Amino acid sequence: MKTQKLTPKQKNEIAVRVAAGEKQADLVKEYGVSPALVSRVVKQSRSVKQKSGVPVSMTPVDLSGKTTEQLQNRYKQIQVELLNKNEEIKQRHLEVDALQRSIEVESAKADDMRDESWIMAQKKRLVWCQDTTRIAYEVARLHQEASAIAQTYAKRGETVPVLTLLPSVVRGRG
Repeated sequence: MKTQKLTPKQKNEIAVRVAAGEKQADLVKEYGVSPALVSRVVKQSRSVKQKSGVPVSMTPVDLSGKTTEQLQNRYKQIQVELLNKNEEIKQRHLEVDALQRSIEVESAKADDMRDESWIMAQKKRLVWCQDTTRIAYEVARLHQEASAIAQTYAKRGETVPVLTLLPSVVRGRG
């Protein structure tokens, strides 16, 4: 059997997503790893959380060795990521509305099992779209990191840069 590996970032994503209520079986398929590996990652993350009392994704960020330019660049990246997360949530809400209308229309005219299975698939997609917990965890992590950067600026007696981002920057064109 092929050796399965996950990066530390993937392990953290899995731990956060399971903590947010996603099923391990879905993550097994998404990451293409064994159920045992996902289970082990989740157990390890729980043990770290229990020992420290802090969720793995919310551990403090040490920025003392970063230059002002590095802090500015990361702060800008965080702001772009936050805008993108907000856009993702907005798109999810639009998809939820469209799915709800589609399910209502198809439910009204469902007359055979094939239609029923399609409706069930759409309902499953609807539940996924409505659950923005994973995005909320990512947003919280980004805000925590931005806060750490602001605190580092304050310790250095520097001011936090004010950012104005154009919509084209959000989409990665800037």
